[in-house]
Amino acid sequence: EEDVLDLAVIITNDVKSPDVHIKHICDTEFHFCAGKNHKLRGRESVSFLDIRDESLILFKNGYFQNKFVRKRFAEIHSEPNVILCSNQVVTMKNLMKEGIVCAFLIKEVVEDEDDIISIPLDPPVPIQIGIGVRGSRFDLIQFPACCVRQCICQSFRCAAGRKISNQCF
Repeated sequence: EEDVLDLAVIITNDVKSPDVHIKHICDTEFHFCAGKNHKLRGRESVSFLDIRDESLILFKNGYFQNKFVRKRFAEIHSEPNVILCSNQVVTMKNLMKEGIVCAFLIKEVVEDEDDIISIPLDPPVPIQIGIGVRGSRFDLIQFPACCVRQCICQSFRCAAGRKISNQCF
């Protein structure tokens, strides 16, 4: 949005700029995430009404997740109880493990976390992830999707503080 990067791994759901070219990598979804002892553990799904009073940590303003969550809360005539905004996934996860906050993250970010529960949203929130390239600086055809998926998976695992696996997606 700010014309700062030439190439980035992004959520592509709301990319509208004709100057940004997208190479689709994978489909995923947002989940409601919380510490393993959270009162909603065991639920098959949760709605925004179910979680309207939860203490939340969101990504900073301007990020898709932040905009999306605020929009969904507005649709139920409520305000999210945002305790903190941070772009540090490790910080988010540590605060969730301590039971201080809950978050909305793509399911892969917490799938191997024993101390964090991940509950699908109802209705589901599909997310498309891709590589965004500004202008015609790079030829996206040169990025094989399988290699990009492996790179993204390794990035998720690295951000999560986990050992990188050779098997992914």
